[in-house]
Amino acid sequence: QSGTTRAGLTGITGGNNVAAQDLTINGQVAKTLTIAADSTAKQIATLINGVSDSTGVAATARTNATLGGLSQDGVVSLTLNGQTISANVTTTNLTELANAINSKTGATGVVATLDITKTKISLLHATGEDITFKDFSSSATTTATLAVAGSAGATTKLTSGSTDSSVIGADVEFKSTGGYFSVKSSIAASAGGLFTGAAAALQASVKNTVGLIDVNSV
Repeated sequence: QSGTTRAGLTGITGGNNVAAQDLTINGQVAKTLTIAADSTAKQIATLINGVSDSTGVAATARTNATLGGLSQDGVVSLTLNGQTISANVTTTNLTELANAINSKTGATGVVATLDITKTKISLLHATGEDITFKDFSSSATTTATLAVAGSAGATTKLTSGSTDSSVIGADVEFKSTGGYFSVKSSIAASAGGLFTGAAAALQASVKNTVGLIDVNSV
């Protein structure tokens, strides 16, 4: 099963909407972990796996995102996980953008896969770091937009000269070889908690979304 993403904070400078909180794992034994504000899914999974010998619960993190729906032909530019990406693309062919992203995989950790229509790009960070987009721009003479989506939640449009940045968080999947387990956060989703629902609401043996999309103009 999958959890649902929370509404993102306004402002990429505000972090990834993970607030400081306690994460309790009820497995073979109960353990409570301290989660720092703005922790990535990779960092959270590392903490969970650090006590898996006791709890019997392990975690994996992966970040998936999609780019598509380009509105104008031209040279687009953006900063992806700190690396500048530029490509000459059309609304019907994003091949050069996918190639440009893959040329920086070693620095960003992000792999791009172009779909058969050439109008959509799937992005993957295999270890669950945030995928961050900043400073989207286009050489088009009119405002250009590029849609960004995570594995859940609403699609956001990067807009040249306006809402030009976004953060995509990852999914954390909890698994146990010891049977039933549950997890809970000390704070509600609305306050930056990891899981959908109220504070201390038990999440029983399911896959839950830790990430979300934050959008603003930087």
